[in-house]
Amino acid sequence: MRLAIVVPVLAGLGFGPSDDALPGKYFPLAQGNRWVFRVILPRRVKSEYRLIRTITRVSGDPQAGADARAGLVYSMREEDYSIPKAEWPEEPFEYSIQENGDIFCAKCGGFILKAPLETAQSWTSPNGYGPEISRLIAVHKAVEAGGKLYRDCIVVEMVSGEEHTVTHYAAGVGPVLVEVFQGASKQAVRREELVSFSRVNAPH
Repeated sequence: MRLAIVVPVLAGLGFGPSDDALPGKYFPLAQGNRWVFRVILPRRVKSEYRLIRTITRVSGDPQAGADARAGLVYSMREEDYSIPKAEWPEEPFEYSIQENGDIFCAKCGGFILKAPLETAQSWTSPNGYGPEISRLIAVHKAVEAGGKLYRDCIVVEMVSGEEHTVTHYAAGVGPVLVEVFQGASKQAVRREELVSFSRVNAPH
């Protein structure tokens, strides 16, 4: 199968961002942005579902910082058809941009991405079940997801108890592949592949 090659052009340049680029270049947050994923659950009889994430609102006051969006909070609605609608979160996920460009989500357990984007970067976030340890394990990696090839990705590995999650973020797109494993044998239990991304050219 022929793969489409996705190489986003950022800031008017035909090159991907450098290793010290701000996290927002790998997770573009703007009102109206919409990510549609194919969810694969290998343990179920019906193994494929759809997941839609949409930025529905922007709040907060801009602050001086490394990222022009510092101080803003982006509310994301999640529609996960792998679970009953009655179990969908009533409140949106809120992502805030810190002064140095870090992306924080309290409902997700803490920081999603932290600067600088270097392979030695790691951070710990508390949650109700114990600490989540995240580590950036690769930069400028080519990743295939949903029939497309994304040339410039960073890869974040997160460990929380016996759950092990690997998320691939593509420059100018955001998460394109999420893999969840459980147990010491790291058995695959969930895979999210980006099918489409709709980006809105908004001021924020």
